[in-house]
Amino acid sequence: MQPTATVTRAPGNPAGPRFQYQLLKIQNGQIAILAPAWRGLTMLKPERIQKSLWTEIVPGSLDDKVMHTLNELTAEGWELLEVYNLSQPVGAQQSIETSLAFNDPNRPVYSGTTSITTYTETRYLLRRPLP
Repeated sequence: MQPTATVTRAPGNPAGPRFQYQLLKIQNGQIAILAPAWRGLTMLKPERIQKSLWTEIVPGSLDDKVMHTLNELTAEGWELLEVYNLSQPVGAQQSIETSLAFNDPNRPVYSGTTSITTYTETRYLLRRPLP
């Protein structure tokens, strides 16, 4: 199990004006963090709905907030500089189940499953020239 990271960079301008930077980081599709704070926002959280005793995340609600924020940033003159994606396995769980064969109860049938837990992160780095 190896981590996978990809970086997509926009062409740079090494001898140009000075820039201001904004980072938007999404962790496991559960929370988005803005650094530094933008319009007083430091994080975006998905909407939740009450399902009996538990609350569930509304599918796509965090994506909607992230895309809305990115659109507002680009409308203000921020340009996308880099997109970084990380997918890293952080754990594995294996289980083995036995079931009795219908024709020979002394020879059970074994079946095994392995589930892997993965941490994912996507970061958007934006910039705009200093005024």
